[in-house]
Amino acid sequence: MQLALAALPILLTNGKLYTRTLVIKDAIHQPDGYPINGIGVYDLEDTVPIVRHGGGVSGNDTLKTVKALPGPEIRVKHGDQVRITVVNEMADASTSVHWHGLHQNGSQWSDGVAFITQCPTAPGGHFVYEFNASQNPGTFFYHSHSVTQYDAGLTGAFIIEARNLSEDTIHQKYNYSKDEVVHLMDWVHVSYIEGQQKYLSRVGIVPNFKPDYSFWPVQSILINGRGQFDCGFPVWNGTHQETRWITQEDCDVVNRHSWPYLQTGTGFKNYTPGIGQSNGQCQPIREPYMGKCTTPNETQASTFDCPAGKMIRLRFINSAAGLPFALWADRHIFTVVALDGRDVTPVNVSVVLIAIGQRIDVILSCNQDAKFNYKMFASYSEAWYPGSAYKLPGCWNATLFPDVPPPGNAQTYAIIKYTSSSGEIATQTKTPEVSVYNMTTRYRHYYQSLGPRSMYLPMFFFDNLTSDPPLEAPPAVKRIQVAMRSHNNIPGFWNKSCPEAPPEAPGDACSWQGMNFEWYSMNNRSTPARVATVPYLPTPILLSNYLGVNETTWIAPLEITLEYDPVDPIVYEIIIVNHEDQTHPMHFHGFSLYRIGYGYWTTPTQLNGWKTSTYNSSRKWRKDHMVNGNFRYVPKEHGLPELNETMNNSLWVDSITLPPRGFVVLRIRADNPGAWYVHCHMDLHLVAKMALILKVAYKNGTIDLPEPPDNYPVCGSVGMYSEVKKAMRRECNEDNNDFSAGELAAIILGGFIALSLIVFVLLFWRCPVTTGSQENGASVAPDIELNPKESKAERGVETPR
Repeated sequence: MQLALAALPILLTNGKLYTRTLVIKDAIHQPDGYPINGIGVYDLEDTVPIVRHGGGVSGNDTLKTVKALPGPEIRVKHGDQVRITVVNEMADASTSVHWHGLHQNGSQWSDGVAFITQCPTAPGGHFVYEFNASQNPGTFFYHSHSVTQYDAGLTGAFIIEARNLSEDTIHQKYNYSKDEVVHLMDWVHVSYIEGQQKYLSRVGIVPNFKPDYSFWPVQSILINGRGQFDCGFPVWNGTHQETRWITQEDCDVVNRHSWPYLQTGTGFKNYTPGIGQSNGQCQPIREPYMGKCTTPNETQASTFDCPAGKMIRLRFINSAAGLPFALWADRHIFTVVALDGRDVTPVNVSVVLIAIGQRIDVILSCNQDAKFNYKMFASYSEAWYPGSAYKLPGCWNATLFPDVPPPGNAQTYAIIKYTSSSGEIATQTKTPEVSVYNMTTRYRHYYQSLGPRSMYLPMFFFDNLTSDPPLEAPPAVKRIQVAMRSHNNIPGFWNKSCPEAPPEAPGDACSWQGMNFEWYSMNNRSTPARVATVPYLPTPILLSNYLGVNETTWIAPLEITLEYDPVDPIVYEIIIVNHEDQTHPMHFHGFSLYRIGYGYWTTPTQLNGWKTSTYNSSRKWRKDHMVNGNFRYVPKEHGLPELNETMNNSLWVDSITLPPRGFVVLRIRADNPGAWYVHCHMDLHLVAKMALILKVAYKNGTIDLPEPPDNYPVCGSVGMYSEVKKAMRRECNEDNNDFSAGELAAIILGGFIALSLIVFVLLFWRCPVTTGSQENGASVAPDIELNPKESKAERGVETPR
């Protein structure tokens, strides 16, 4: 789709309207030295040819060379009206863009979730997202909410700034001189389509095919779109290590014996895992198809200016597909000042732990020797990772193989670049005091700098954060429990504990042919496989509710309705119970919630200073605490408030971590009507439907929504919502509430299937009565109300917009 140059984004001088156009294109990225196809996000101006029809040859255009990973950073002022047009110029993929952390109260159509709030934007199409930046100033981001596209690069920062520094509460405390985004991603060397297909495809689809969680292990981690990769992995060749590509045969060794055995020739060789278990996860790493792999050097790392004697603000955003991160800066301390776009009481830490979807703002004091630069590291955090470190490369035990020090987890670094008070720029980088391996193992389970007690590390980190100013969580009127369970195909052939080819007999101990690798259920409901219908018209849930037609249900296995009372919003308590020994980062659309607390649904134990839970607890404990397989929650047993009690020093969050075989307690004020996605932010788990929908609606099920914008696209080839209104006006003005067979056939043949069905539904309602108003001598139908719900008076409540 071609847009005129006149549509270039501008920021009006009055600061009231912010407009921008983002163009989504297929792209080739090389952020860590390995070239691979992905998705790029560009400003419209960067897609306009700088030379058109070069040499007089039509189409011989020259474009700018623009870094498009991550996408352009968007900064708006608090209270701005934001209008962002997203143009899809990908060759064959639809898309949608979600504004992570923004509640979209009053602009529900712009939440950007395919098949919930909008139809996905088809290639050549565009979608206008419009909303007010009325939320508190803070750190947010945008990303695709279609399949696993944001893993390939469709993501970027979205910052709401205070209107001036005097209203910036963090600047008033710290007077920082720089404000920088630290956008974090994990990165794999397979296309997002390949990775998704490997995870979702069923056992036995082709001979010797092994479905797997294809985004573990990652090949590198990116800070602002830059990382480091050694163009291969160190592998033991019998006498020494050599760096080379990883084959499927290598992965068979890892699955069976572990990464340390592949990389050092020792350790775990004779350990045989049980059926469905593994000594290590591994994906083949091929020589790149798109070009030559080149190992980046320090000059290609991302940099952050640090004026000596000053302070800088760093906004950490974790937009990874599958990994939480640990971050630290050599010889520096972070002061945590905000979480998920909300101020917190400042806490000094050596290492920041950040789950997927979270945003954490820190202050860094530039108080080291200004003659040097310093490295800031990002590595995956073992504290969240299921299983032990031997399941990933680079983490062998140094006592087993002392001649080659372990490099540690997948990692990257950026440069904290010092400038002295006299203006001299440092040119040398200090050697880090502590290695990556030692840092990640030091903070594997026990965060010593935060307190004396042992605690499961990720939860302990957030235990020490409270909202600023203090936040009191109100009592709730109803408790809702959501049980999240994982299911798998017990693929014993995966680690060679079963035959190479899985048997076809259902019920075999190894695996079932034709079944998925793993899937998830919410309250014992899982999403069934979709059956294609002709015509297939998956109207978004929000539009279906607005039009009063049956809602699409396949996008999530569970829908929970919270009653909407616009006068006195109801507070609910939600408990999410994790029946798996792996943590999950859950994100709520449409809301910030009160974090009440967490606990474990089995007997808590201490293991290496790490509070975890023992699944094989006593029969008595299970009898006392599980009812029909579900967790029996007794607040006082976990030191948490009763339903009718308030809680002091709560925390505003929209992204939370579920502890392994544990639970999180949250409270939500149901003051934002809509259909809101709640899901695991590990992208493959999301496509496996670890998700539910919170429907905030009146008692009769209708959602109090504004009318869709005229430029809201309707699924199919219809065009915009305005065309639906025009069609209905035309039919009603002609006093014809039915299409003739010829008219309907013409509409279908013309590609207007969705329009015909929607208008057909609309025409079952009463046509609006025209007022006889005249315009240019013609009778004009007034604006019509498409929502067939009862009037506000009939509902008995006032519903101001």
